[in-house]
Amino acid sequence: MIFHDNETDIDLLNFEVIVRTIKNLIISTKGSPITIGVHGDWGAGKTSILKMLENSFEKDDKVVCIWFNSWLFQDFEDSKIVLLENILTQLLESRKIHDKFLDEIYSLILKINWLKLIKVGGSIGTLALSQATGYPEFLALLPLFNNITTINNDEIKKRKIEEFVNVISELKETGSNVPKQIQEIRKSFEELLSKAKIDQLIVLIDDLDRCLPKTIIQTLEAIKLFLFVPNMVFIIGADESIIEYSVKQYFPDIPLSVTQQNYAKNYLEKLIQIPFRIPSLGQKETLAYLLLLLTYNELAEKNKFKELRNLLFEKIGLPWTTSSIDADFFKNSVEIESESIKESIFIANQIATILTEGTKGNPRQIKRFINTLFLRQDFAKERGLDEYIKIRILSKLMLLEYFKPDTYQKIGEEIISSIEGKSENLKLLISTYYNEDEANRGKVKTDKDNMQVPDDFFGDLEKDNWFRNWLDIKPDISDIDLRPYYFISREKRRLYSSTLLSDHLKDTLEVLASGEKYKIAEISNGIKGLSKQDSEELFNKLRELISVVDDLSNQPKEIDGIVTLCKEHIHLQKPFYLLLNSFPVEKLGPWAASALTNSCGSHELEEATRELLERWSQSEENTKLAKSASAVIKIKK
Repeated sequence: MIFHDNETDIDLLNFEVIVRTIKNLIISTKGSPITIGVHGDWGAGKTSILKMLENSFEKDDKVVCIWFNSWLFQDFEDSKIVLLENILTQLLESRKIHDKFLDEIYSLILKINWLKLIKVGGSIGTLALSQATGYPEFLALLPLFNNITTINNDEIKKRKIEEFVNVISELKETGSNVPKQIQEIRKSFEELLSKAKIDQLIVLIDDLDRCLPKTIIQTLEAIKLFLFVPNMVFIIGADESIIEYSVKQYFPDIPLSVTQQNYAKNYLEKLIQIPFRIPSLGQKETLAYLLLLLTYNELAEKNKFKELRNLLFEKIGLPWTTSSIDADFFKNSVEIESESIKESIFIANQIATILTEGTKGNPRQIKRFINTLFLRQDFAKERGLDEYIKIRILSKLMLLEYFKPDTYQKIGEEIISSIEGKSENLKLLISTYYNEDEANRGKVKTDKDNMQVPDDFFGDLEKDNWFRNWLDIKPDISDIDLRPYYFISREKRRLYSSTLLSDHLKDTLEVLASGEKYKIAEISNGIKGLSKQDSEELFNKLRELISVVDDLSNQPKEIDGIVTLCKEHIHLQKPFYLLLNSFPVEKLGPWAASALTNSCGSHELEEATRELLERWSQSEENTKLAKSASAVIKIKK
């Protein structure tokens, strides 16, 4: 089984504790406005927590949750207006809002549309034409009026027309005074919440840290409009370091008396009253997570999974005092004892410590490691190689591949030229690392500082604690034919060092492939100045990396880099369009619609992009992508 990054219905990380904590905090405010930050690194579980929090209020008719993905809308309009419009549109669709308040919501949407015209087209287009010809300014809103006239129900149509006229009368009084318009909208919104008897309106903002600094700040400024509106709650899921970076980028002219770091920190503290940082996983928590991932299939079939999960969560409640989690624990707790379960327990206990250190306790990276392990195991089975592949050895080699790729490559190059497929250098290192006398066979030598590394093959790794811990993992693979393992993993090699890229392009590639948007923004000028040949070389490497990603339901980290590259070098937009078009629709995540629109904006691709979005929006097998594509189409119109 492959575990997707967007799984939230199965809590494997005991996030329920965090969700209950935040929910209790929200309830305790008793209507006072509050902004809560859910902070964590990429892959820490911010989206899952926000989704679980939303689900926890589903049965409460007095609480309305609004979901806003800021990254999806960052390139279309003013972020303030987009946030306001999304809140109102979702309120209009909410089953928790009584029908008698729908007209008031509709009038607010009309005001938002007017505000859009003032800000986006105040000096050009339809609004300018209306002013130049002497026609009333509200002619710019005629498309909205035309939508009303298509309503079949005469009573509703009459009411909507009256509402439209009333709104136009109000708008004529304020004209193009944007601050006054915003204050009026805020006031009307506050009155709406009061009349609708909504105890709390919770706006969950996701993926803010994936946006450019301008979008991040505009969204935060939009939130400030509601900071003192009773019953408003904002939950912001973002890496706070990215937010602080954006503040420094957006406000470069800080007075000399104030450091940028302090200003950014103060800005964030004033906006987010309650910050909550998701803790990274410790060794015992990683062990429990690995056990749940590795045993899910077997235990789910026997309806024992939830029972095990609850017992594990209870057992790691005090991780610093937790005893071992072994086969006896499984046998006694869920009454299951099988060879596959024993193997999973062995592997989890062997790799938990070193995987925690290598991933810094990041759940997404741990999950991707296990997904790749499963995928390679299945691939070996389909190729008839399962008798040559032992999962213990595969998992140990994968650790080296993930965290010490250069060493992994060296061993690979050595075993390919070996008659028996064994690494003599690794064997020699092991022989100097372990005792060989009969009494102490298999025990690590105590005097590790005097280890002899053969011919500098491993460089300074003998002094690397991670590498030493890796050597301790069972089994010893120095006398094993490793060729089958390298064969099934060959498509996953990401060997930057073997490319012909120049040094400066290697550095650029590393940033573009990092998935860290603020780092990519820092080199934007350098990307613009790339020659056609250099840009194509970088594109080809990024395309290669994206092409071998197993799980496309979550955005590959190279996408932000390739989108930035395509924006600055138009000739790369068509090959990126072709790449997206080549992926099976059922495997793509919602990110694809935004990535396509953000990167393929040339006139040449306009029709092709529209057709692909239309095809995605009609997909019945991938409703999440369909919904995302439909939203993009609606915005573009």
